[in-house]
Amino acid sequence: MKTAFIFSGQGAQYPGMGQELAAHAPGAARWFQLATQASGGLELLGLTREELADTRKAQLATVAVSLAAFTTLQDALAPDLWQQLEADAAVAGFSLGEYSALAAAGVIAAGDLFPLIDARGQAMAEACRQQPGAMAAVLGMEDIQILSLLSEDEFIDRVFPANYNCPGQLVIAGYEPDTLKACARLQAAGARRCLRLKVAGAFHTPLMDPARPALIRQAECYTYREPRYAVFSNFSGDLLSGVSSLPQYMGQHMCNPVRWTAEIKSLERRGYTDVIEFGPGKVLCGLVQKISEQLETHHVEDLASLESTVRRLQEKLQQD
Repeated sequence: MKTAFIFSGQGAQYPGMGQELAAHAPGAARWFQLATQASGGLELLGLTREELADTRKAQLATVAVSLAAFTTLQDALAPDLWQQLEADAAVAGFSLGEYSALAAAGVIAAGDLFPLIDARGQAMAEACRQQPGAMAAVLGMEDIQILSLLSEDEFIDRVFPANYNCPGQLVIAGYEPDTLKACARLQAAGARRCLRLKVAGAFHTPLMDPARPALIRQAECYTYREPRYAVFSNFSGDLLSGVSSLPQYMGQHMCNPVRWTAEIKSLERRGYTDVIEFGPGKVLCGLVQKISEQLETHHVEDLASLESTVRRLQEKLQQD
């Protein structure tokens, strides 16, 4: 059993997420305490749906839930089983989730993580205010067809590929009128659906460039350690090359597409058999299942999913 720990991105958040985990274990509650301190007192366990639409709050809360779930599973497994599980483990995260992955791998210290996330969220929110954008998931169309349309003169430097989610699902993003026009054209050309996402801007596109300097300045304040697990990158779709240039990498990561399909295919090629998603919902598990027939999925977001995943992992690990 060769396992990848994967971490949810922004967009999966919901009111009440993390409350069971924080009440269940001090180790889980600590992540929320760190996030609250870094944000100047934001209470992240009781955010409303409207508050979770705010980029800054959603990012802090999602990372706290994800790492609370990771810590809770670690505490729930017997030490020998956890050691067996993590012996040849990797980490990956979708967009924001890559920061959770870096923290889980020990690259970013717990005390540094949330000031960094807070700076990122504020910088992105300001970029959204300066230049509102839109994102939409294009369903039921080959990537090459979508990219062909976006290469036409009217869409160049206006609409961009943002998230390569899975075969038949690519998120596009850019200036709002142009993105909506591209959606109409894609549906006319045969896309099953273009679903506009409820986000504040065009993430993972050049429209986030104004946020890059502030993120890099904040990221340069910290020291990064070598990872205890292999780290996979949204930017390359494969292994992260190293931590020495992480601040610049974080700037690139924020303004370039998430190559999730390639990332999961890379895990598969390298012999991983299982993925465990940590964070609100199980969106990533669904994407993994559409990308790979070989990878078995598990997830942890609350006590019910924790118990189910612990039971399944115990059975598998004891058989190995």
